[in-house]
Amino acid sequence: MKPTTFSAFKKSFFITLVYVGSGTVTLLIMCVGWDSPGEIIEGLLAIILLITIPVTCISFAIIYSDPHPVDSVLLVQSIMFLLFWVITFLWFNRKKKINSNQDTTID
Repeated sequence: MKPTTFSAFKKSFFITLVYVGSGTVTLLIMCVGWDSPGEIIEGLLAIILLITIPVTCISFAIIYSDPHPVDSVLLVQSIMFLLFWVITFLWFNRKKKINSNQDTTID
């Protein structure tokens, strides 16, 4: 694996882990039905859900339609993690290839 490809692979993994992971944790907190977390925490959870809505919308619907949604949410979020990781990797890899091609043409 080329160093630029490995760098894109690593960077895309960590970005995906933070983005999808924060959405998943927020969804699971909603599943458990945490009693009175406080206004600040509720506001923070709402902001996280709004930011991560592209990867949490299906799981959000599962939470409100299934009486025991934890397994379904984890399965859907795992699939979303893999899809988002592939998309992010391809984007970073393409960006690095374009930048490396521009660097070689300047010299």
